[in-house]
Amino acid sequence: MDSEPSELPAILEILKENPRGMSVRQISEAIGMNRVTVARYLDVLRTSGRVEMVPYGQAKVYFLSHRVPISALLDFSSDYVIVLGNDRKIVHANSNMLELFDLKLDALSGVYIDDLMSPDNDEKSLRPSIDAALAGREVTEEICIQKGSADICFEMKIIPAVFEDGAPGLTIIFHDITEKKRTEEMILIQRDLAWQLSATQSLSVALPLCIRTARYILNIEAGGVYLKNDETNDFELVYSEGLNDLFRTKIGTIKAGSRLGRDIMSGRPIYGKTEEIRFGDDVADMLVGTGLRSLAIIPLPDNGKVIGCFSLGSYVLDDYSKFNKREIETLATYIGSVISRIKTQEDLRISEKKYKTLFNYCENPVFVHKFRDNIRDPGRIVEVNSAACAGFGYSRNELYNMSILDLDCHLSDEGLISVIDDLKHEKVAEYRTIYRNKDGIEVPVNVRSHLFDFDKNSVILSVANKNII
Repeated sequence: MDSEPSELPAILEILKENPRGMSVRQISEAIGMNRVTVARYLDVLRTSGRVEMVPYGQAKVYFLSHRVPISALLDFSSDYVIVLGNDRKIVHANSNMLELFDLKLDALSGVYIDDLMSPDNDEKSLRPSIDAALAGREVTEEICIQKGSADICFEMKIIPAVFEDGAPGLTIIFHDITEKKRTEEMILIQRDLAWQLSATQSLSVALPLCIRTARYILNIEAGGVYLKNDETNDFELVYSEGLNDLFRTKIGTIKAGSRLGRDIMSGRPIYGKTEEIRFGDDVADMLVGTGLRSLAIIPLPDNGKVIGCFSLGSYVLDDYSKFNKREIETLATYIGSVISRIKTQEDLRISEKKYKTLFNYCENPVFVHKFRDNIRDPGRIVEVNSAACAGFGYSRNELYNMSILDLDCHLSDEGLISVIDDLKHEKVAEYRTIYRNKDGIEVPVNVRSHLFDFDKNSVILSVANKNII
């Protein structure tokens, strides 16, 4: 590039000292240069926008331009801007673009745009878009480029431009939409995860889905889920992927009273190098042996309480981007509530299974029926045990469509009223009666009934003594 003529700074300096303007003759006399040469240089300065002229009759008054150069304006833009010549080589780039690639303008000038920006998809090239813009069309499209191990997404706008000498060129404006794209992706990830988890009633199915989603978001190799033991309050590793045997056996429990346990209970996410995170006083060397170099400990909250945590690790140093941190913490809030729901459902199923096992283990027939304070409208049977079905020859479905009085063929209205009064006042009633089985055979029974509330309903549990049958 040719250096600027030495006369131009002299003209600019004298105009700077005379902000109200000067004529060609005044400038010529002030710097000792003939008027024809001064006039020619003033034309150059006007063309570049550095000097302005105002006519006063026959005279022309020149003064410094108050316009800001376009290159300076570009540096104030939050977008990334590149100016190309007709040969596709970079002529100018604003400060954001230089900072993005950690280059100086002199190192960037003359570089082909294709050599600087390579889309992450090898099949996609900037050439067709640039060709269309050079043909006079304004082009807008989305592209993603790789910078190190990260993808940066832009909305790219290519605008045809004309240089001062009349040569065609292009201005390419890159608007960073990485966060927008990540947000859109997170919405899809959460939607897909929610869809899969909505049909899941088992932690053995849900936990792999959760940990794989968490690993995908942070783009890391290993991870596990710790859940809080309600009896000890310690956090126990219940599922893991990519963690070696040493980690699982030696760091399978995070003590509630340890520093890390207290930090997790506070709900504070922890990110750092492996040696900076203390699982316990005696496990620092063990962590080194696991090969993990970076860890993220993310609490799993539910209704203001911490029910567990993610332990997510990488075998390379990773500081985790601010976007990824925000995304994984948002996901952890959702997953915490899901895990709590599924765990509650599993506990209920286990309790129900235990209840049914004990219920059916009883050798005496047991009937559970709704309580109605009306002898003409007895409550329907809602549950029976196996002994009731075997003892009276009915299937469960048949008994569910009957009331207890469909079995009782002996109890009088007065006797029934007495039983109801005992239940209302004492919650317990004991009486003798006769049940009729499916074959019509009458069976004498001794019944002991209990009145209690269950699932927002008043129900009676009646046990018929098999020794009387």
